[in-house]
Amino acid sequence: MSTPQLLLAAYVAATGIPVTLSQTREMSLTQLVQVGATPEDVWAVITELKRLMKKKPEVYDSGCLEFRRCMADPDRFEDRMLRLRQEALRKRPAAKPVPVQRNDGLGTFTVLDAPVPEEPQRVDPAVIAQGFDALSQEFGKRRLA
Repeated sequence: MSTPQLLLAAYVAATGIPVTLSQTREMSLTQLVQVGATPEDVWAVITELKRLMKKKPEVYDSGCLEFRRCMADPDRFEDRMLRLRQEALRKRPAAKPVPVQRNDGLGTFTVLDAPVPEEPQRVDPAVIAQGFDALSQEFGKRRLA
């Protein structure tokens, strides 16, 4: 479970800006905890802001990483957090289909939708020998003709 201290530690680690936990910051961080923010969300939002700073430096300056601009407004942070979570879900590869299994009650499982391979039938060696004899006789007749 997230706490204001964990969110602040994630902010400091992501930005490199050493800030202390003041009463105002603790109130903001407590609100973020209440909306479900995690340290991973803080890291994702800060990383997104850094990416935007590189992409659009005229709009996003270094001040956007300041605590009061990126973390103090819980509504704005929550909007960014939820948008980044949705993007992460869209980028996740589709799940592989899981075959349906059945338990026979004895602790063994069988896969229901997998095709059952047929057992290869063993051919009697005498039948194979007869086949070769018939082929050799057929080729022998063709040579004579």
